[in-house]
Amino acid sequence: MIEKYLKNTQFKDDAKDIARQFQKVGVVSLDRLEDSPGLLRSARIWGHALSEVIRVIKEAAEKEAAKPQLKTEISEPAKPMKADIGETK
Repeated sequence: MIEKYLKNTQFKDDAKDIARQFQKVGVVSLDRLEDSPGLLRSARIWGHALSEVIRVIKEAAEKEAAKPQLKTEISEPAKPMKADIGETK
């Protein structure tokens, strides 16, 4: 998930490695991002300022949440068809 948010940012070249570093310390969701400086025991991640990476991830997540969701139409359930069997006399 974190890699997805970094794909279209200035960190796109290191997105996979940054996401892997977060995952190693258990940061796999947005609500754990604030814990990452203590968990990583660093102010940097993969050569980047950790605070900047966190900010960019949060902004990307907000943009993703603000996107209108695709509306899919739900069709009516199929009605059972009656067998058209001709009467025999």
